[in-house]
Amino acid sequence: MRHQPTLKTDATTAIIKLLEEICSLGRDPKYICQKPSMQKADGTAAAPPPRSPHAAEEASSEDEEEEEVQAMQSFGAAQQSEAEPSQTVVGTEERIPIPLMDYILNVMKFVESILSNNTTDDHCQEFVAQRGLRPLVTILGLPNLPVDFPTSAACQAVAGVCKS
Repeated sequence: MRHQPTLKTDATTAIIKLLEEICSLGRDPKYICQKPSMQKADGTAAAPPPRSPHAAEEASSEDEEEEEVQAMQSFGAAQQSEAEPSQTVVGTEERIPIPLMDYILNVMKFVESILSNNTTDDHCQEFVAQRGLRPLVTILGLPNLPVDFPTSAACQAVAGVCKS
């Protein structure tokens, strides 16, 4: 865009469409946000946080509780299926996990580099003129985002783009 100004409008339109696609992924009830990948800035995977000495005891008791709950659920489901074999459950599709927060973070890095790596404000002005702020701000309130999204790097990246 810097060396070919005629592409500025088309490139900005494509960026806004990308933001709108993220918004549609974040609103679609068939998707669910999976936890973001734990990667360092150099691209290598980070080690999981260290566990406390009591974590093994806690995990084993949690595992036992989960096994009990699963056994009770499967027992209850078996009884229910015997009682009503003709009924089928409709609409209990599994939600597809997608790395939505990683998508947001990567797109925000891209958008920020496009908007901020210019000596003039014409890229930002074009972005605002094409109503790019609406999908950008909409990302902050997507229903498929986890509760801890406001403390994530992806949310901070959205704020960084808003500042530029």
